[in-house]
This record gives sequence, structure tokens and C-alpha cells, in this order.
Amino acid sequence: MKQAILCEGKTDAILISYFLKKKFSWNYVPKSDKLPRLPVNRDNETLNWYTREDRVGNELAIWAVGGFNVIGNKFLSLINRTQMESTPSDRFSRVVIVFDRDNRNVADCELSLSKWLSESNIDYKAATIGAWFTVYTYLKKEPKEEHPLQILCICVPADGKGCLETFLMDCLEASTKPDKELVGEAKLFVSKISDDPYLPKGRLRSKACLGSILSVISPDWVFSKLDERLTFIEWEKFAEVNTVFDEFKIL
Repeated sequence: MKQAILCEGKTDAILISYFLKKKFSWNYVPKSDKLPRLPVNRDNETLNWYTREDRVGNELAIWAVGGFNVIGNKFLSLINRTQMESTPSDRFSRVVIVFDRDNRNVADCELSLSKWLSESNIDYKAATIGAWFTVYTYLKKEPKEEHPLQILCICVPADGKGCLETFLMDCLEASTKPDKELVGEAKLFVSKISDDPYLPKGRLRSKACLGSILSVISPDWVFSKLDERLTFIEWEKFAEVNTVFDEFKIL
């Protein structure tokens, strides 16, 4: 069977792939014609495949889909791909959806998940956040055949409003005194910058703040992209990160 993690952006994908490698020994797979093809827009999306030595045949795709508003369409494409697939080992049987909570409460998150399931003609009893649950679709073949999928939906942060960047900063702030001071200084610095012309959108402030922190932690950043500097921190040692992504052990 095949598995997939859908997330909003490249930063999410980098952090998730780093955690899966460090914690659960998933390794990147170079491009292969043997893996299922998915409708990826290379302008603003990334999709990479991963495998584990002890789980051959259960390859995992991490797909940064380009934003919250397109998650439903990408999930639908996974379901359609599975419904049409004639080779059982190439059908998706587990799908994880990771997105930023932003200003949503739990009910809002559950409503979004329910909408995506319904639009994909999925049979389900209840849409649950933070825990695996089983749903059903039907393969497009005769006679009609039911296909079960396990679904996991994770909102970041799990216990409050915010996004991946604020979650990571909270983790750093709670770790050591130097990290706490660094986060505080970065927040103060960014708060003094006017909206025009650099930070016209509120969410850019959290990205700018995390970027400032990573630039201090790894000051030789000039030859690396900001997202790649995320891997310079041992996130797998943070209790909060382990708690949020603990259910990845099922993959």
C-alpha cells in the first residue's frame, strides 16, 4: 500500500520529513517511475517519496500542496487515484493531513475535515482531529469493492491558535534560557518593523521572527535557504514536537 502526508507548504514538509527521518528512520527516495504519479504543480508545490527498510512496499509521499485552500482538491486527487488504481499495492491506505490552526477552534478544524471527506465521497462516522480513524471509499471496478483508508488530521499547534512558525518558537522559548531570550529579542525586533513595505500581511511577522531566530542559531546561512536551516535544530528532542507528531509511528 501507499501512504501520504498532505501539508500546506514547503516549511511544513521539511520539518515533517526531518522528524520522520530522525525519529522513525524514513529516508528520501530519488525520483522513480515505479511510484504513483500525482498532479503536482511544480510552481508552488513539492512532493517527495520516502521509504523504510522494514516497510518495503509501504512508501510514503509528503506533499506540500501550496496552501490550506487547496488541501481538499489534493485529497480528492489522492482518492480518485486510489479508486482508479488496478494494482492493490499502489492504492493509498493511509492519509495524514497537517495544517495550521491559525484562528480556528477545534470545531472549525473538524468542519473543514468533514467537508474534504464529503467532497471526496468518503463514508465516515465522525471526523476526528489528532487521532487515526477509518473511512471507506469504493474502487471503480466491477463488482463494486469497498476500500478502507486510515485518516489522521493534525492541527498545529494542537492546543491553541497559531501556525507552524509560532509553534516552533514556543518550543524554543520553553527549552533553555538562551533560547527563551533569543525568541524574546526576535519578537521585539520584528514588532518594531512597520507593515509597509516588508510585512504587509500579519502572518509574515511570524515567518520573519522565526527567520531571525534561525539566522542567529546558524549565522552561516548565506549559502542555504531559510527552510533548510530548520534541520539545524534537533526538533526530535522537543517534547512538544514529539507529542504533536507522535501518531506518525503508525506509518
